Amino acid sequence: MRLRILPFEAGVHGGMTSAFTILEFPPMPGTAEPLEPPLVYVDSLTGALYLDKATEVAAYNLAWADVTSRALDEES
Repeated sequence: MRLRILPFEAGVHGGMTSAFTILEFPPMPGTAEPLEPPLVYVDSLTGALYLDKATEVAAYNLAWADVTSRALDEES
């Protein structure tokens, strides 16, 4: 496991709207195809969402890329 810090100075970023988890599944045995397509789990105050449309997953992948690009590297 790796821990990276997102300092306050990183400013506004794509992950600020809610907690989310991008779920990616392993490939089927003997193939490169995943068992299931990726999906996003979004946690909120009153419930949760499971998003599985390619455009929704792509939006959260962009948000995650934004967060990781602003986080301190592991050596910092």
